[in-house]
Amino acid sequence: MNIDEFVHIAQNQGVELGKNPARTIRYYIDLGILRRPKIEQKGKVRRAVYTEEHLVQLMLISELKNEGRSLKEIKKRINESLYWSDEGLEFIAPFIKAKKIPSDEFRKGKPITKVEILSFFLYLKELSEKGEANLDITKKAFVDKNGEPIVIPKFLGERI
Repeated sequence: MNIDEFVHIAQNQGVELGKNPARTIRYYIDLGILRRPKIEQKGKVRRAVYTEEHLVQLMLISELKNEGRSLKEIKKRINESLYWSDEGLEFIAPFIKAKKIPSDEFRKGKPITKVEILSFFLYLKELSEKGEANLDITKKAFVDKNGEPIVIPKFLGERI
């Protein structure tokens, strides 16, 4: 999606981008709190292409700003590694076994990959569809490098 479409979708999701949304997005990119979009070139025309991942990042920025966090804190938080807690590893174990995902990838003390986070949310969605999901797991599945819990943003829980 181009920047205008991106802005429209973000604002429909409740993201506040100020009086000049495109400028705000570019500012976030310059600060390093929003990943740079892919640039497509067709002939002499270049355009930035934003994805669903950009939208999730922007929603997280918005949620952290609404909590009163500074942009400096947000940058640190967005770029920090996540790790599995004991509860998170216990929760995801049946999914790993059933889907025959290599369990040696899911280890305590090893930073979590995007694939592992996606696996977590796929499993949570699967349980949710069966009426078996307990969203409290999102409050204790992940920790920072110091072992402190990292709560998954509210909007991700709402999307399951």
